[in-house]
Amino acid sequence: MKLLKKFESYSQEREEMCQYLCGCGYAQEELDMCSEEELRQMCRDHEEENYNNEEETLESKKSKNLRGLKEHQEHENYMFFGNLKTIKRLVDEMLEMDESEVDSILSNGHGWATDHIATSKDDIEEVFNFLASHESPDHGYAEPSHEETEGHLAKNKK
Repeated sequence: MKLLKKFESYSQEREEMCQYLCGCGYAQEELDMCSEEELRQMCRDHEEENYNNEEETLESKKSKNLRGLKEHQEHENYMFFGNLKTIKRLVDEMLEMDESEVDSILSNGHGWATDHIATSKDDIEEVFNFLASHESPDHGYAEPSHEETEGHLAKNKK
């Protein structure tokens, strides 16, 4: 992939280059002593450094994701665990939101979101109770829900 540099063009204004480099941590006094060519080179160098860092970060994330995917695929139901992690992450993020603001949004014609959370909670609770009932009794988990027991018994009768 060809590196496209923001400051490849020699038509960049000195002021624009200084603003960019100040944003990168350089002091204006330091930049005032540089020629326009030095400023262009510093901008190019910084852009190239950022590009290389982004490439390394992307490659690192890609390797990590592939390694994580292989680890998850050790289980036949790896998507079950992946979905649980996604649910947990999203719930944690929603709990960090401003409750007053969320309440205002929900009260403004978006009750469907409250319904979705309620049905999701019921579904997750049902799966938890089912799995917990298959754990050893010393874990102290709750018994399966009435709906889960009814569904499980109905399946066994067939």
